[in-house]
Amino acid sequence: MNRQPTTHARIVPAPGDAPPPLVVRTDADLGLLALGECEAGGADGEAAVHLALNSVSRHLELHQAELQRYREAPADALRARLLEALGEAVRRASQELFVFARRRGTSLGVGLDLLLWLPGEILVAHVGAGGVYLVRRDLLHRLARGRRPGPSQAPLLSSRWTQAESEPHLLGRDSQIEVETVCVEVWPGDHVALLSRALAATIEDADIRTLLACLDPEQATRGLVHMARERGAQGALGAFLARVPGDSAEARDHVMALLPVLARMPLLAWCTREELLDVAAVARPRRLADGERVFTEGQPGTELFLLVQGEVSVVSAGTGIARFGPGSTFGEMAMLDQPLRSATVDALSDIELLVIEREAFFALLKGNTTLAVKLLWNLLVDVSGHLRRTTSQMSGLVSGTGSADPDEDPTTMRPRRRGAGARPLDPDDDLPTLRLRRRRG
Repeated sequence: MNRQPTTHARIVPAPGDAPPPLVVRTDADLGLLALGECEAGGADGEAAVHLALNSVSRHLELHQAELQRYREAPADALRARLLEALGEAVRRASQELFVFARRRGTSLGVGLDLLLWLPGEILVAHVGAGGVYLVRRDLLHRLARGRRPGPSQAPLLSSRWTQAESEPHLLGRDSQIEVETVCVEVWPGDHVALLSRALAATIEDADIRTLLACLDPEQATRGLVHMARERGAQGALGAFLARVPGDSAEARDHVMALLPVLARMPLLAWCTREELLDVAAVARPRRLADGERVFTEGQPGTELFLLVQGEVSVVSAGTGIARFGPGSTFGEMAMLDQPLRSATVDALSDIELLVIEREAFFALLKGNTTLAVKLLWNLLVDVSGHLRRTTSQMSGLVSGTGSADPDEDPTTMRPRRRGAGARPLDPDDDLPTLRLRRRRG
C-alpha cells in the first residue's frame, strides 16, 4: 500500500480562457495531489491558485520528517498531527491570498482539494465548491460536501444554516477560513477523484461511480469532461483522478457484502438498492482497532454511525449501558441537535463503520423525500426504543428489580429485532402518518 497511485489529470478551459483558472499539482516527496481553481478567470486566476498551492507546499515541507516517520511507523497521534498540519497549511494559504488580494485591490476566491497520500490511507482537505470522491468497486463515497444547500434548500430540522453559509467558503475572501479535513482508509483498486466546481455540479453520482469503476483514470477523465460538456457545463472543467494499485478482489467482495448489511439495518428498512447507494454515498468508511474509542461522553458530536462489522460498548457516567453488534446504529441524538454526546462508545473488536455527518444527512433527506420519510420514521422508532429501554432500566433501578426491556438481551443489543408494535415504514402504507396526526390532535 506504499506504492504511489496511478494518476491522470485533465483540464479543459472555457471558451476565451487564456489560461484557465484551474491548476493541478503533484509532489511525490510529500505525497501530495492537488486541484485548485479560482473564480476569477485568466492570468490573475491562475496566479492566485499557484500562490495558494505554493503556500500549502511550503508549510507541508516543514512536516516532512513527521511524514517520513508516519510512513515508517503509523501512529494515531502522529496521524492527527499531520491532519491538523494539512488544515493549517490551507488556512495559512488563505491568509497569504487575502493579503495579496487586498494589495492588488481585487477579490480572488480560490477553492482547493488536496490529498496527502499515506500508507493505506489518504488525508483530505477541502475548501470550495468542488468535489472529492472515493469509488470502491461500484460504491461511491463523497469525501467532501462541496457546495452547501441554498437558503431554500436548508436541511430539515436544522437551524444552523444561514444565507451566508449557503455559498462555499473560498480562500482569499477572509483572513480566516473553515477547512474540511478527513482521514480515509483506501484499498487496492480504489479510485479517488478531485473534480472542479462545474464538473461536480453537473455530473451525477451514478455517472461518477460507473466511469471510475469501469475505466482507467485517463479514460475516466475524458468521459467525465465529455459528459459534463454534453450536459451544458460552463466554464473551465478539471478532473484529477488517482487509482490505488493492486488487486481489487477484496474491495469487490466487501462491497457485495456491504449492501445486504445496510439493508438489514432498522434505520434503512424498506430502502431500495439505489437508496442504499445514496446513503452509502454520503457516508465515510472508517475502521478502528479493538480498544479504540469512537467518541467520548460530553464531547460535541454531529455524526451518525452505522456499525457494519464488529462490536462496540456503550458506557454512560462510568456504567456499562449496552453492547452493539453488526447492523446497529448509534449517535442518533446528533441528528436531532443534541449538542454533546450522552455516552462513551469503544470498540470491543476490530470494527468497520460508516459515518454520516449531520449536514450530509439532512442534505440527503432534502434531495429525496421518499427516502426522507423512511429514514426519519425509522429514526424516530429507534430513538423511542432507546428511550423505552432507558425508562425500563431506570424503573428497575428505583424498584430494585433490575428489570430490562423484554425485547433485548440486557448485555448485548443487536439490531432490532422489530416486534408487532415497531415495524418499519412501508412507503405504500399511510398508517404512520395517521398516527402522527392523531397525536397532534
